[in-house]
Amino acid sequence: MNIMNFSEANCSNCYKCVRTCKVKAIKIVDNQAQIVPELCIACGHCLAVCPQNAREIHSDLDHIKKLLKDGEKINISIAPSFRGFYEKGDGYIWGLKKLGFNRIEETAVGADITSRLYEKYINESDQDIFITTCCPSVVLLIEKYYPSLISYLMPFTSPMIS
Repeated sequence: MNIMNFSEANCSNCYKCVRTCKVKAIKIVDNQAQIVPELCIACGHCLAVCPQNAREIHSDLDHIKKLLKDGEKINISIAPSFRGFYEKGDGYIWGLKKLGFNRIEETAVGADITSRLYEKYINESDQDIFITTCCPSVVLLIEKYYPSLISYLMPFTSPMIS
């Protein structure tokens, strides 16, 4: 499954996306830009520079709605910055609970857990070099283009998942 691609109707063959992609993960087929999933690191730069707004970004919203409707217990991690967008931050959390989300935590909680795991891992490891990131694009970049560095990636999930 691709998490993003270009919509055929809007592509005007300007090639800005092709020129912007640092990993050369875009091909043109029948005058249409297409993302090559095996090469893509999902950074989104190609979609950001598209002047035609020819974006298609995969959304799991319908899937989440179905899970909530079916009574599944779903936890949600939200950035602490959400409070800056809503006058009453507690009302936002209340709204998420009313929608049916089981547990709502700020991503900072996951970051705290991950930080403690990092510290323990570093103290118990013989390695001198560690790579930590919560950015999936950086992880994909290393996995696809710098596999010799994979052993330096910390073996923990992103704070957004923790």
